[in-house]
Formats: sequence, C-alpha cells, structure tokens
Amino acid sequence: MARLPVPGGDDGTWGDVLNTFLSASHNADGSIKAGAVGDSQISAGIAQSKVTNLTSDLTAKTSKSTLTAKGDIYVASASATPERLGVGADGQVLTADASQTTGVKWQTPPIGDTLQSATSSGAVSMDVNTATVYDVTLSANTTFSLASPGAGVKTLTLILRQDATGGRTVTWPASVKWSAGAAPTLQTTANNVSILSFMTVDNGTTWFGFLSGEDMS
Repeated sequence: MARLPVPGGDDGTWGDVLNTFLSASHNADGSIKAGAVGDSQISAGIAQSKVTNLTSDLTAKTSKSTLTAKGDIYVASASATPERLGVGADGQVLTADASQTTGVKWQTPPIGDTLQSATSSGAVSMDVNTATVYDVTLSANTTFSLASPGAGVKTLTLILRQDATGGRTVTWPASVKWSAGAAPTLQTTANNVSILSFMTVDNGTTWFGFLSGEDMS
C-alpha cells in the first residue's frame, strides 16, 4: 500500500516511497489523474452549511442579463429591489427625481435659456426642463399648467401675447402664488404683450408668480 516516507526510517529509499505514494493520484507530469478526486472527497471537506449559504447567496444575486444594452445601469425601486435603467440620450445627465419609481431619471441639462414658442388653443403645459422661456400667442381662452421641475431653484419666463382678436383670458394652476394672493389682471387688447416670471424652490409644489411687464407690444 502506498504511503508517505517515514523520517529517519526510509534512508536510501525515501524517494521511491514518495514517488509510489504520489503516483496513486498523479500522472508522471505531475497532473492529477482522472477520477482521483471525486464528490465524496470534496464534500467531506466542505461543511453543508457553507454550501447552503452559497446557494442562497447566488440565488439572491441579480443576473447580469438584466442589463441589455451598453450604458444600462442598476437602480433600486426599493430596498434590495434592483432594476434596470436604460441609458439616456447623448448629452443627458442622471438626475434625482422623487416622482420616478426608481428615484432617478435621465434629463437634458439646461444650457442657458431655451425658447419654446406656441399658439394656444385652450391648454398649455410649461416644463422648465424643456424650455426656460415660453412665447405663447393666445388664440383662445387658455389654461396653463406647470410640470414638475425637479429639485433645486428653477425659473421660467412667459411671454404672453394676445392674438389679433384679443380678449383671451388665462387660468393659472393653483400651485402659483401671486403678490397679495391674487393673480394680476392682464390687458387683453388685441396684440398686447405681457411678460410674467415664475420661480420654484420646492420641486414645483409652489411657484411664485410675478408680472414683470405689461403692454409690451
């Protein structure tokens, strides 16, 4: 039976004894023989609790296949609830937004003032993330709304024009607070131009409204 050499007891033959012992599980080139190490040898050296813990840990991991495109990232919709957020468009930045399921969104950062012109036909939604200056010609009585702007101080300017008919009225969202608690009375003569400014510091819960100029035509 193959055995290890006995120190002091295998003088002159210890090399042969060791080679015989090693050859039981090793090839001549030192590699391990096929079948020399089996399941029983492996499991005997690993506690079952370690195997169970490893299995649980692997089950809890998020598969990398969740990310399906270049630039995708992991975000969380709740504690220990990772999700995929697809890459944004070129130039967009990742912005915190509590209104989103995952708390973040891709957004194009404003670079200076951006203008958006429109002719109203009853309703206009203003989004400071799309434009910081709105130039709106009223062609009907119009209700304005303000989209959630995200965190931070946000300002918006409205150029409000009466069309050639005039007499168009506007309705403001309840989130807008005006000086002395009342919206300004705007001139509605044909082709009149009014300038209004809005500012929020609390994600649009409250917008402060100001009449900056009147009869600017």
